[in-house]
Amino acid sequence: MSLKKILVIDDENMITRLCKKVLEKEGYEVISADSGKKALQIASRQPFNMALTDMMMPDMDGMKTFLALRELHNSLIGVLMTAHGTMDTAIEAMSLGFSSFIRKPFLPAELVHVVKDTFHKAALMEENTRIKTLIPLYSLGEKFISSSSQKQVLDAFIDAVSGQTDVQRISVMLYDEKENCLKVAASKGMDFQIASKVRIKPGSKISGMVFQTGEPMILNGGPENNPEISRLLKLKDIVAAICFPLKTRNKILGVLNISRVGKGTFFS
Repeated sequence: MSLKKILVIDDENMITRLCKKVLEKEGYEVISADSGKKALQIASRQPFNMALTDMMMPDMDGMKTFLALRELHNSLIGVLMTAHGTMDTAIEAMSLGFSSFIRKPFLPAELVHVVKDTFHKAALMEENTRIKTLIPLYSLGEKFISSSSQKQVLDAFIDAVSGQTDVQRISVMLYDEKENCLKVAASKGMDFQIASKVRIKPGSKISGMVFQTGEPMILNGGPENNPEISRLLKLKDIVAAICFPLKTRNKILGVLNISRVGKGTFFS
């Protein structure tokens, strides 16, 4: 089992050394940075499970640093260290995604307790999310079993995806071996006449690339934020999209496309 990795960020060398010594003794892998910019450089090269960051630093404060780190690793857990802790600070930190905070100066035992407790709470939240995800999947499985045709299966699939993602456009494309191309087998938010004529070869466009590689692709921000693949985006009003391979055992059957258009939040 790999060690949990913690990035400690503080411009006070005494604090980073203390955190490193105490937390490594507890079995964590700890790397320190003396500024927000240095932390971003380190995090760009490797992932971390937790960021333990000071509030007041000369170049970037702890909150800005954590938000920037979350852009790199959206599952990162945050603990804010501050010598000026107030209820307003705590509320602001939590609203920005921090899981906990600790007031300076602190004792080694306090640090260990906060870190362990925060990891424990994060694990419970992850398990809760997993269960909430599995429940609708279980219900979907029951619908699949009771379906008597491919259309019923795909319609149930489209409804489930729509309910979980709240997107305007969804399509399921299945591979046709005779024509050696992907065809739209079911859709929502698309013109039926147009969808029925779509033919995409493996390796062509985004759907074809995902089908060929078997790796999902997430696009946020539309063509201007994805210049390397903007030529493949036929619809320019997409603000966020996911193309995901549909697999059974080791065979790829097709792809699922979901898109937000006009406006909306990005996908993580």
